[in-house]
Amino acid sequence: MKILAFTTATPRCSVVVVDGDQQLARGGYDDEMRHAERLFGVVDEVLAAAKIRRDDIEAIACDVGPGSFTGVRVGLASAKGMAMGLEIPLIGVCGLAAMADAARQMCPEGVIVPVTDGKRSELFFAAYDAQGAEVLSPRSLRAEQLRAALAEFGQDVVLCGDVLDTLDDLGQRRVEAAGAAFPDARDIARLALREMPVRGVVSLADVQPVYARAPDAIPQGAAGHGTRGGRTKS
Repeated sequence: MKILAFTTATPRCSVVVVDGDQQLARGGYDDEMRHAERLFGVVDEVLAAAKIRRDDIEAIACDVGPGSFTGVRVGLASAKGMAMGLEIPLIGVCGLAAMADAARQMCPEGVIVPVTDGKRSELFFAAYDAQGAEVLSPRSLRAEQLRAALAEFGQDVVLCGDVLDTLDDLGQRRVEAAGAAFPDARDIARLALREMPVRGVVSLADVQPVYARAPDAIPQGAAGHGTRGGRTKS
């Protein structure tokens, strides 16, 4: 099955086309503020490199977060628009799960805890067991709160994520695999292929973002628009 997969939930965008287990082409960039402008250009470049047309794509997989509010929305809206236009399935994959799956290739034992920058002095993280099952759902905590959460798992914890370079030593093992630093489209595609037979085809409306906290931005007209922290702006 030919799948187009991409992630824009973090500053690092990656795009890949796979045919089953074979990667046909990939591309990407680091530019958190310009996902909306650059994503489709990279998609076209990757499709051209793979020597396939959009009509050849059989499914789309995208990172549904958590990550930056704008990045997650750009990726998911783009994926839904393409899936609708091409009339093909869309599979949403949690970026933290993709990071954990990449780390699992290097460290098959223990609880994998992927960590990304949640901004506002917070971190996004989740936890996955040796079979890849979620044992702690995605959430946002400060570094000191993350330490307390990790302590509950004991010593059998492996961390991954580029943001760990900016933190004090958390006292845990760490995987340095490239795909485990940020969510990567290749891992998004691999999880999508694995989960499609289990999930089946779901409606586009059922593919929802994973924010792990209330979004920073509230669309105009939505409840809470024009307020900050639940209070009306003065």
